[in-house]
Amino acid sequence: MTYKGDLDTSLVYIENGTITNRHVGDGPSHVVLDVLNYDDGSEGRFGYLTKTKDGRILKSSTMYIRDDNGNIEYLLGINQDITEFVMMHRSLESLIGIGQAETGTVEKITTSVSELLDDLLLEAERLVGKPGPLMNKVERLKAISYLNEKGAFLISKSSEKIASISIFLSLLFIVI
Repeated sequence: MTYKGDLDTSLVYIENGTITNRHVGDGPSHVVLDVLNYDDGSEGRFGYLTKTKDGRILKSSTMYIRDDNGNIEYLLGINQDITEFVMMHRSLESLIGIGQAETGTVEKITTSVSELLDDLLLEAERLVGKPGPLMNKVERLKAISYLNEKGAFLISKSSEKIASISIFLSLLFIVI
């Protein structure tokens, strides 16, 4: 899929931006990058959790608006602040003591492409289990594959940033 807009400023409209602290002109979120990298043909992604910079938990849904050819043209995101409900749930759970494991992952809301790339680099390091400079060749390949799967290389100048911080310097240009 070819993305027609500018990824660096992909947020084109927002209503009540105080919930996410995002603004028109901000860069994409993890969800946007995921769907640009891999479109599963669905109508969207619904009921997943995200986390704002200030720690609030949101229940989020993203609907895909497609053109006549079925390509994603826009994404419509709806976010509901459920922080108070989560805190109440945790309080009740500690009182009840059932001990059920928390399900689902919480994704951080980013406001710039640079921040998104930084998050992806940290996730790659977590996946491998060590900082980039300490990775061996096999671990670096695993991290680069992860970054590619997550769409990191869709971000302009991402390979330069990855190489400049010397996390994957020796293998980056071999893979790309």
